[in-house]
Amino acid sequence: MGAGPVDPAGAASLSPQQIANDDHTKDIDAQHNQTRVLILISDQGTGSSSFVNLLRNKDSPCLLSLSELFTKERRWAFDSEKPKFGLQGLWDYNDPKPSKIYQNGYRNEELEKELAKVIARGGKDDEGSNYSYSWSSYHNRWYSSASDEDSNEDDVVHKAGTYGTEISESDVRKGLQHAYDSISKITDFVKFIKKVQAYAAGAVPGNVRTRCKDRMVISLKLFPLFIGGGISHISNTHVNSLDEIDPDPTAAELWKSIMKDIHDDPQVSAVHLLRDETKRELSNWRRFQPYKKKAEDTQSLRFNCDFKRPMTEFAKLTEQYSGARVIEPTHCWESKEKTMHCFKTAMDIAGLPVDEFVDEGFELSDDVEGAEAGGKKAGPGGLHPGREVTCEQGGWLCLKSENKIAAC
Repeated sequence: MGAGPVDPAGAASLSPQQIANDDHTKDIDAQHNQTRVLILISDQGTGSSSFVNLLRNKDSPCLLSLSELFTKERRWAFDSEKPKFGLQGLWDYNDPKPSKIYQNGYRNEELEKELAKVIARGGKDDEGSNYSYSWSSYHNRWYSSASDEDSNEDDVVHKAGTYGTEISESDVRKGLQHAYDSISKITDFVKFIKKVQAYAAGAVPGNVRTRCKDRMVISLKLFPLFIGGGISHISNTHVNSLDEIDPDPTAAELWKSIMKDIHDDPQVSAVHLLRDETKRELSNWRRFQPYKKKAEDTQSLRFNCDFKRPMTEFAKLTEQYSGARVIEPTHCWESKEKTMHCFKTAMDIAGLPVDEFVDEGFELSDDVEGAEAGGKKAGPGGLHPGREVTCEQGGWLCLKSENKIAAC
């Protein structure tokens, strides 16, 4: 066990709430590292999307960096008694059997689509995608960027030119069947992800496996929302927070179980992506809170910068049980040196030290240098007042219109 989590970007020390118990933190031991799965434990507003892009380095063929796989109806778990969240998924907390839409077996189309892309290192984002992840970072001498569509418009074929590797989403679907079939209970999350890694490791071109010394690692995000930790606006109790202070006990128990599985499995490592809670919630509020023209005085259109927001209960459980190393992504973009430090640290945690598993002369992708949490994309309500919105001035911020936030 290690000496506690570190912020590899060298930023100011974390609050006491953000310091994990030494007994629950895995050491970074490159010599004996058995990692096959790297889980990015986070929540919305931390800068996790930029961190995913950071790991999609064009000269790093040994890490297959995936993004948000368990969204919408693909959630791993949900609570059907909370219809206001509009959630669906595989496991309903109120029913021991898989949900109706998956009674014939689970399938995750987003996983199939992303794996087809990262295995062949080709393809482009779908037009109108909600995500800003860069697939172009993967186009390098190991893989080409060619992609074609066959007669089935829903089945994109990705090619890796020089080495003749070609894979479609239907190929991936068939290859994942063993992983899908392995799911028998709600606590099988880590087991399932390891089966996904086993398939992916065997599906990449043989020359890449040789280059990587048969150490292919997949990474993916894990948000509380993916297991039914619903997001709710509770202005009365938490003053403009987008997160519930007291999560559903069943969701919290499942999260705790998954965190323990991550800690106890030598083939699974994790990074806990954290951000100052007020800044994180401000990022979510400015992006996702829709403007209500006839409700200008409601709490939802106001943000209290003076309220000290505590760490969420899910983050506390992560710190206590997962053994994850802490990184604050927003500090990773303060300089190229810190960006590089974050990349190298994540690769070390994954058991892929840069000097051994990244091609000589590599550079960071231009689309992650200087990145910032929140990005440039607008939220569902079209809100994007700009990165200059902060709480440094204190007081209250008000949503004045669909594209303007100012002091109240």
